[in-house]
Amino acid sequence: GGDAVCAVETTGGRRKVGPKELLEVQKVMRMDIVAAPAEEVPLDTSGARRMNRAVSRAGDWLKELLDAKAQDEDLTSFDWHILAGIQGCADVKLRQKACAAAAALPVSGFWVGGL
Repeated sequence: GGDAVCAVETTGGRRKVGPKELLEVQKVMRMDIVAAPAEEVPLDTSGARRMNRAVSRAGDWLKELLDAKAQDEDLTSFDWHILAGIQGCADVKLRQKACAAAAALPVSGFWVGGL
């Protein structure tokens, strides 16, 4: 729980998923592209604490995926790409911070959430 997972809506109901679960799926499915998980926070959210937490979590989860991709033998044996999740709600400066942090990492692209 806590910062280790995010809730994901599926056809089977809400499930808690984090980088560890995503990496286990990747070892089996060997997808070409993986979108890093991120906490979706709607644009109309105004709580600075919640917005900052979403950006921080997305960055932490992204780093966990990238570390595993570089070091885990089961994940280095094939070519795959990671997209960074950019959060920040309507706070432009927070989104810029998230973009700068993700762009400094070896990602293949970006997806924008919370719109």
